[in-house]
Amino acid sequence: MLDEIKVGLFMNSHFIHTLDQALSHIKELETENADLRKQLNSVYEKEHLRLFFDLGLVGMTLTSLEKGWLLVNQRLCEMLGYTREEMLTKTWADLTHPDDLEEDIRLFESVLSGKRDGYQLDKRYVRKDGTTFHARIDVKCVRNEHGQPDKFIGMIADISDLMNTQRQLEENKKRLDLAIDGAEMGLWDWNVLTGETFFNDRWYDITGYEPDELENKVASWEAVIHPEDVEAVGGVLRAHLKGLTPIFRSEHRIIKKDGEVAWVQDVGRVFEHDGEKAPSRAVGMTLDVTPQKMAEQALERREALITGMSEASHDALIMIDDHGLISFWSQAPRTCSAGFQGKS
Repeated sequence: MLDEIKVGLFMNSHFIHTLDQALSHIKELETENADLRKQLNSVYEKEHLRLFFDLGLVGMTLTSLEKGWLLVNQRLCEMLGYTREEMLTKTWADLTHPDDLEEDIRLFESVLSGKRDGYQLDKRYVRKDGTTFHARIDVKCVRNEHGQPDKFIGMIADISDLMNTQRQLEENKKRLDLAIDGAEMGLWDWNVLTGETFFNDRWYDITGYEPDELENKVASWEAVIHPEDVEAVGGVLRAHLKGLTPIFRSEHRIIKKDGEVAWVQDVGRVFEHDGEKAPSRAVGMTLDVTPQKMAEQALERREALITGMSEASHDALIMIDDHGLISFWSQAPRTCSAGFQGKS
């Protein structure tokens, strides 16, 4: 009996010892597998990084903490005009435009100090031939296992075309502003969907209001229209918004801040539509035509007065302008002349 117990204990002890070894071996395998997975992931990531580098969509670089180029792709070499070997002998600070270097270094050092993990910046680079180009850079910090900066990876896109387009748009805007100012025209830009409306300074001058006295809403444009003209102007505008007319054009009265009545001519049209083809944006100009309108009305009154006088009189009435030309000839002398010509 005692011998059987000893054998049992020995077998149990051997089993427990063997089990401990198995568990230990399993842990070793798990550790090896984890290391292997890390190695495979590292290779996988490096391979993907290499493929991304070689795509050539943008300039790609890996740089050191000392700003040196550790790895560059062919696209970046083409952008800067250097060979890969030449690039690796320089730093990105060497090729940054002097006027843009200070801001770049400030952001770079803020990453080193732990204030940020990366940064974006629009800056200029100097090519090998001395010419410059605008670039947008996106820089990210790669940290080591202790969380300390190890290297930097950067993407560099040439945005020269974008900058040239933006510069051209700014120049065109300046020309348009000069033309509008020279013509003394008010400008309005109306978001039809929200009612938000931009008015330039000349529009406020025409209405007599200050910019902070009216909301940037189309309701402000409507509010200054003379009450007797509101319905007519609204009808013309609605017809244009429905697509019935190519241009919105209206000559009407407005009431200025001081109560004075002025005549304006509004001309505009819908420039944008939404997904359902409904008007979404309209732009137009307001021109103060009060002097011309006053002159027209004065001329109409003068002609009405002269017509009334000639009709009421049996005498011939002839008016001669400053150039010696007949500007008005009443019916009486025409009859006399016709009779005289008949007798002759």
